[in-house]
This record gives sequence, structure tokens and C-alpha cells, in this order.
Amino acid sequence: MIRFLKFFLGLLLVCGTVFFHEYGHYSVLKMHDVKVLEVTVGFGPTIWSTKFDDGTTFAVKPILLGGYTKPLDHGPGSIETLSFGGMLTFHLAGTFFNCIFAAAMLLLLGYAKKIEAPPWLAGIPAPLRPLAAAITVPLVAWMIWPVRMVLGVLRRAVLGKQADKVLVFPPGIEGPMSISFSSGLRWCALINLELAAINMLPISPLDGGHAVQAVILRVMGNEAATFYGSVGWLVAVALMIAANARAPKRL
Repeated sequence: MIRFLKFFLGLLLVCGTVFFHEYGHYSVLKMHDVKVLEVTVGFGPTIWSTKFDDGTTFAVKPILLGGYTKPLDHGPGSIETLSFGGMLTFHLAGTFFNCIFAAAMLLLLGYAKKIEAPPWLAGIPAPLRPLAAAITVPLVAWMIWPVRMVLGVLRRAVLGKQADKVLVFPPGIEGPMSISFSSGLRWCALINLELAAINMLPISPLDGGHAVQAVILRVMGNEAATFYGSVGWLVAVALMIAANARAPKRL
């Protein structure tokens, strides 16, 4: 029963994280008056869908490896009307939303666990010291975490290292998962940071790759951007094959 509850809560957490990420993309498009056709959580056939007041379809699909936000491609109110800055903001908004959400979770976790204030906060009044430690210590770890996460993912894919030997929790969120308030905050932060870190890889199926492709399109033209996108897909497939080949085999 406990395992099923953990699985169910984990599934809700993944769905919520993907939705929050896609909502970042959606909100930027709406700010620029671009029509959004569909926002999905997951891939594959539609399990459930509904329509927002603005006509956007929101759908849930069974393969929870991500999601996508589909804007109108051509014509008035299409993504073609976005400026270069707007396009970059659109591509990076999902990752930004995940980072903000993770920072908030780490802040709450740090305050709830009363993280010890470092010496350089000694001048702050004692009643405010736990809050100051909660703000600074987890957020510093948060800023470092995405870099370590990306390196860990690549190391696991290329060298076949196990996740528990590669990934290290930031200060204040160590320990095994349990069903508790602090555990929920910990895993909300972790999943959001993982999604943000992976999406910043400069591979075209991911947000980081789309942002780089937009820069190449502006600087070098459509042919170079298309070539970069194709190479990005090949690299993504190669990494997935390498990770699968080096994954431990269990019968």
C-alpha cells in the first residue's frame, strides 16, 4: 500500500512538474498575443483533454517523458510574430518556471528544517537568522545543482555510472524518500531541478537546443539552424542508446 501511495504521489509530482514547465512556455506566448493550439502533459494518445477559455486544448497523455506547447505556426497571431528576444524567452520560460518553483521549495524546506546559519550571517538579528539561512544556503545549493545534474546525466549515459554514485542531493535534502511534508518539498525541488537541468542541454529536442537554434537562425540563417537541429536529434538518440546499453540489466 505504501509503495502504491509513493508511486501515485510520484506520478502526480511528475505531471505537476511537466505542467508547470509547459505553463511557462504558454504564459510567454500569451503575453505576446500568440495563439496557443495545445498544451500537453505526456506523449502518445490522449487520455483526457479540456479547453481553456482562449480556445487552447489541454491534454494528458500516457507517456510521461515530457510535454509540449504548440503555438500557431503561420499567419496573424502565430509564433512568426515573435521577436528574437521573445523567441528566446519562449524557449527558456519552462526551465525558468521550474527553477523558481524549486527555489521556493528549497526555501520552505530550509526554513522548516532550521538549517544552521553560516558565520557570515551572524550579524543578523537572532529571530531572523533561520529565515536568512533558509534563503541563502538552499538557494546557493540550488544554483550549483543544475550544473552537477547535467554532468551526472552525461556521465551516466557515457560512462554507465550508477545514479546513486553520480547524483548528490543539495544540503538540507539528504536522505531516503518518505511520505512527509519535508519529503514532499524535497522531491518537488529535486524533480523540478532535474527537469530544468536536462532541458538546458543544447540539444534541439530540448529547450536549450531550441534556444541555441534560434540564435543560429538569426546569426547564420535557416540552413545552418536546420543542420544544427538535425545534429541535435542525432546526439539525443545516441545518448539514449548509450544510456540504455550501459544500464544495469535486471531479469
